[in-house]
Amino acid sequence: MEKYGWDRYRKEGLQELGNIKESPLFGNKNAQKSFLEVYYQIYNDEKEDQIKATAFYPEKVIKVVAQHRARTVIKDLRKSIDKFYTSPEGKDSKFEIYFIAESGDYKLGIRPRKTNAQLLCLEESVSYNEHQYFIIKHRPSAMNKLRVLLLLIAPLLFLISLVILYVERFHSSWLIFFIGCGGVILSLGMGYIVIILFKFMSRELVHLSSKYFLKDAIDHIALVSFSAKCPVTGCEGNVLISDEYDERVEDSGYVAKCSKDPKGHKYSIDARTIKGKRIKAKTRFPLMKILR
Repeated sequence: MEKYGWDRYRKEGLQELGNIKESPLFGNKNAQKSFLEVYYQIYNDEKEDQIKATAFYPEKVIKVVAQHRARTVIKDLRKSIDKFYTSPEGKDSKFEIYFIAESGDYKLGIRPRKTNAQLLCLEESVSYNEHQYFIIKHRPSAMNKLRVLLLLIAPLLFLISLVILYVERFHSSWLIFFIGCGGVILSLGMGYIVIILFKFMSRELVHLSSKYFLKDAIDHIALVSFSAKCPVTGCEGNVLISDEYDERVEDSGYVAKCSKDPKGHKYSIDARTIKGKRIKAKTRFPLMKILR
């Protein structure tokens, strides 16, 4: 049976129940104080399995009636306990009592309270939602061969196309002219792909355009975008990955920015864990490089 911290912090939990019960916040809340006394007795006797609606009322009370009454008092008790931990005396507590479930289960848990440093650490991390648009399966060896092949073909095709356009520029047919133009465009496209493939040699994430990225996941390449809610309390802005890149930024090197505060709320992104960390305001970024 899950103990929810009572196997480790029973002494502290009983003391915390006592502190809550004696708080001025519960001065005239007799029903809630009665429930806290029952909780104290049950956890003191290590009989957590007896926690149910009928435990708070005499046995003569009909079970359905007991459940209804208990549900009402527990609802108010939840609010009172939350209020206690926002009060001056509750803020000084090293442990906290909590309900293990939002409804249906009346058991309590006991756990150490998070320090301000821990809360700040949580606030400065972000989890992204990854949106995939298409996936291409591949093998690393095949990708290396494709990279070399395109690297050989692209410049050769570009030179041949330029020669065709130059030599036949006055007396060639429109068909040959369009073939030359098509060859130039195709070679430039192949060159762009080569640049992206070479970026994958040192990165797992490569920016394409706007909010879209190519992600190398070992056995496949996916076209993806990322989104998240800014974790800074009270902000609630949308966090999107930008094309800003700096090698000094941890993880992928790309910078995610909050829509409400793009200068102050910046985050990194790890392409594998889909998580990121807050980038300190003192970090300065150079001008974007040509090969970002």
